[in-house]
Amino acid sequence: MKESFIQELTGNIRPFWSRMIREDGSFPGRIDIDGREDFSAPTGAVMAFRMLWMFSAASRAVADPRSSALADLLYGYVTRTFIDNENGGVWWSVSPSGDVLSSKKQSYAIGFAIYALSEYALLSGSKEAEDMAMKLFRCLEEKAWDAYGGGYVEALSADWSPLEDVRLSDKDMNAVFTMNTHLHILEPYTNLYLLTSGDDVRSAVLRLLDIFRDRIYDPATCHLGSFFNSSWERLDTEISYGHDIEASWLICEAADAIGCDDRSYYDMADRLVEACEDGFRSDGSLVYRYDSGFWDEERHWWVQAEAAVGLMKMYRRSGELRWLEKCRKTWTYIRENIIDPQGGEWFWSRLPDGAVNRNEDKAGFWKCPYHNGRMCIEMLKDLIDE
Repeated sequence: MKESFIQELTGNIRPFWSRMIREDGSFPGRIDIDGREDFSAPTGAVMAFRMLWMFSAASRAVADPRSSALADLLYGYVTRTFIDNENGGVWWSVSPSGDVLSSKKQSYAIGFAIYALSEYALLSGSKEAEDMAMKLFRCLEEKAWDAYGGGYVEALSADWSPLEDVRLSDKDMNAVFTMNTHLHILEPYTNLYLLTSGDDVRSAVLRLLDIFRDRIYDPATCHLGSFFNSSWERLDTEISYGHDIEASWLICEAADAIGCDDRSYYDMADRLVEACEDGFRSDGSLVYRYDSGFWDEERHWWVQAEAAVGLMKMYRRSGELRWLEKCRKTWTYIRENIIDPQGGEWFWSRLPDGAVNRNEDKAGFWKCPYHNGRMCIEMLKDLIDE
């Protein structure tokens, strides 16, 4: 099983994304389902910093000089293109020529910048990258943390003043606090703590763990809420299976990293995985979401990747073989249905009828080598003895 993840990372995911990167570290903002590069498409901060993270993390995982060299190129590109050196934070999107298109400060994007820069610093030893990551950490703590509400606001304008529309995407509710943003601040803060061992970072990680346990997690359903108002009253009713199972292992990773042995966090994580069981289908795939009697049966690439990781981590925590068997089944589904054997990389999704979703990108604003690359890297950690 371990060799299959090494092969996927080094023989499919990494080569596909390597081909995109030009000598100056830039890349096309979009590649369609048929592999056509769109050099007119805007480039998003999330895509750019996820790519930097993946090549940095992959190089650390498999000691590959080529990935390290590409990480160096990407580091140069993202730091000169996306960092707002005047007001702090990162731009949301830029044009193909590098001009700022959207200057809003989305907390989610700043989280991924911290994640990528801290990973690059772990790879390279760069003090500059570490300092940038810490500066962005302080931006979130000083600008995005709402002490009255007890959470990180979704977005602010370029100069950190309030915005009316703070949505991460058109699919989201215009909510003050969201599960998704808090999850992807928890993850980079965990990585930053592994880099710095800073007490201030540790305190922020612990505070985020408490937010998940006390505000985002619903003990009545054992699922996470997605959208909340300024008083942390829930605004939605959906179950997002991919986020639930992703959160299960990121919560444990964070608690492990800071040396916190509070069982309530691990118990929450276990309940999240158990509650996802009704979203798994007989072929090993995990559905997208459920809301008010409606099952969205589309099988998204990122949901399958998170399912595989979450199941493996559950097996490691519990020792119960049934979770390992479910993980194997999910990995089989991914190999047979989500990986593109001709064009490389992964399809966006399979539709409920089993057909490939041909209307979505192979690479783009939201399609990056983060979930699937991270899946391979996490599996290599957990299969080290196998």
